Amino acid sequence: MLKKLLITIATAGLLLGGLEARSLRDVLGGSLDQIHAEETFLNLSSEGITEITQEEGKLLAKNYPNLTTLFLDHNKLTHLPAWIRTLTKLKTLYLHSNQLSILPAWIGKLVSLEHLDLSDNQLRSLPPAIGRLTNLETLILGGNKLAHLPAEIERLTNLRALGLSDNQLVSLPAWIGKLISLKFLYLSYNQLGSLPTGIWTLTNLEKLELQENQLSILPAAIGRLINLQELGLSGNQLTGLPPEIGQLKSLERLYLFSNQLSGLPAEIGKLASLRTLYLSDNQLTELPPEIGQLTNLEDLELGINQLSQQEIAKVRQALPEAEINAEEQRSAPIKLEPNVKPKNIPENTTCAICLESEGLNYRTSCGHYFHANELSEWIQNKGEPECPVCKQDIFTGTPRQSRSPSPTAMRRVRKQHGKRRARRA
Repeated sequence: MLKKLLITIATAGLLLGGLEARSLRDVLGGSLDQIHAEETFLNLSSEGITEITQEEGKLLAKNYPNLTTLFLDHNKLTHLPAWIRTLTKLKTLYLHSNQLSILPAWIGKLVSLEHLDLSDNQLRSLPPAIGRLTNLETLILGGNKLAHLPAEIERLTNLRALGLSDNQLVSLPAWIGKLISLKFLYLSYNQLGSLPTGIWTLTNLEKLELQENQLSILPAAIGRLINLQELGLSGNQLTGLPPEIGQLKSLERLYLFSNQLSGLPAEIGKLASLRTLYLSDNQLTELPPEIGQLTNLEDLELGINQLSQQEIAKVRQALPEAEINAEEQRSAPIKLEPNVKPKNIPENTTCAICLESEGLNYRTSCGHYFHANELSEWIQNKGEPECPVCKQDIFTGTPRQSRSPSPTAMRRVRKQHGKRRARRA
């Protein structure tokens, strides 16, 4: 049985290996030599094609004279077959998921093109001739190595969708604002630290993706995109949102997770069409009461913030119809301020955490003395304000129903204290 299985696997491997170097004739067989004047669609996707020879290209151009749609995606092409330039009626060309590193200038001859997908290749630049494709409605360039865009793209004023995600863009050109027909703009996974003012003139935008960039500020001009239905800003460095966010009356989906938001403007409650709001992995300690005005909200993500159970309960009460995920809240940073002077500390008193007497500066309500910073770390590790000595609440002095003391936490704090003493020395 094992031998039979190994033979089967080996045979399958040989068959798959053969696909890696298939020729066009292997794919089309005898039909390559036949005229297909009525055919307008040719699908050569996922055929393991590494190249199309000049002879094969001439036969294709001759025998498929009326092609308007050509799929060559998911192959292993390293250069664009020259015969494609003769397909003057071509409207749709899918070349994504190949190994193209250069886009030839003759691409500009395909003036009938409406949809061009070059994503997931190895392109580092685009020829200026791409600006001749003025009938383009969709241009997808994501997953390449583009650091700059040719100015000629500004001529593509019929573009409705432009995909530039997962490239190496550190800035966008000002002319982006001339693409006035844009409805879908994909810019995620780049290195954008700011956005040009022109982008806020694209008032027809319905979807704007800016995830995983380096944006620290969202300008007030965001409020001009009144037709926006989806806005993706996750994975940036935003610390706040402008009140103008409330002007996006058509917004249905707003993604803000993995930023540094410490609060939300009250105007968030004006997003009457909002159905999805992701706020997880931020630094939120509370939400504005206006959040309760989002009566169409269906999905609210609040995990990995600093929200208390009381705050979460308030949100649930305000939005009874929404599905709310608020698990895994992180503890808010604790910093105890010194509250006692050394002269007021009894002699021979030591800190129960680090066992040192020098520098004691904090007295708990239950009457024990500590270094304020050491006790802060203890509470942070413990997860509750429990005195390491008597297990009472350090603020009220009352007994706590708490977990058992953690020797590991105590050792960790002592070790950190020892390192600080060594640095001071």
